[in-house]
Amino acid sequence: MTNFEDLSKKPSRFLSFTGFTLEEFLALLPYFALKFQQYMENFTFEGKIRQKHKYVEYKNACLPTIENKLLFILTYLKGNDLQERIAEMFCMSQPKANIWIPMLHIVLNQALEEIDALPARDTDSLKLQFDKLAEETTPETETVLESTVLESLETTANIEVIELPKESLSLEMTAEVDANEMEVKALEIAVEVETIADANMELLQLFLHDGTERPINRPLYDAIQKFYYSGKQKQHTLKNILLTDVNGYVHFLSDTCEGKKHDKRIADEAGYILPKGSYLDQDTGFQGVEISGVNIVQPKKNHEAEN
Repeated sequence: MTNFEDLSKKPSRFLSFTGFTLEEFLALLPYFALKFQQYMENFTFEGKIRQKHKYVEYKNACLPTIENKLLFILTYLKGNDLQERIAEMFCMSQPKANIWIPMLHIVLNQALEEIDALPARDTDSLKLQFDKLAEETTPETETVLESTVLESLETTANIEVIELPKESLSLEMTAEVDANEMEVKALEIAVEVETIADANMELLQLFLHDGTERPINRPLYDAIQKFYYSGKQKQHTLKNILLTDVNGYVHFLSDTCEGKKHDKRIADEAGYILPKGSYLDQDTGFQGVEISGVNIVQPKKNHEAEN
């Protein structure tokens, strides 16, 4: 049986199962626990409004702790697995898994929304997200590290001048030379700090977007089969467009559509925006995508290498 107590002792395997490190999992857990409690106070497992009976955790429950509940839903979403398989992993029946999955998925989304970790699903939400990010990276915050380092080094230089004995002219001259050297060193470090800050700001303005497909069971009817069949993947799939930054944070998630739909068409219909002057890295599947004020970075095909 898969459980949190055993899996948490194996960090690499825990990451493979959930997509979260143990530290990230534990950071999310209090919010998930709070949202789960609020949900169960107002709704039943089936999503109906709770009337009389309060939710009580049974001792022999298949998911006895809140850690196992979060582990269950993260494992299911990470693997996109069959309910039969995830039920077998956690020693429950498939009908029970079918009840737990949608309910815990709702709770997980509420917890992620509480910590501002959910991607935007429309352009208005994406604009608000970028406006908030711009407020957090104001020019005043960019100069804090530079001024702190400079003041610290200048203070150190002054202390050394004061504490040096002044018994002779040579010692005073030595102190002045040391102070000058410290000031020069402080300026050099300040320039380095400014360069690093500029580089980090450029990284913050670099975004990437791409389509991701996930397989689904083959539909029953021929017309639906044809609609969801992806010639590229040679199977029936669903597709979303993800917009991320270089740190892996997902800023935008497009509507779910059929896997055969072209990446550029989905991007055009989504109409997402980016900060002015930012860079957008893309592959040739987005050939022709243009966003006002954004620099497009796209590789070119090497026909000689293909031949």
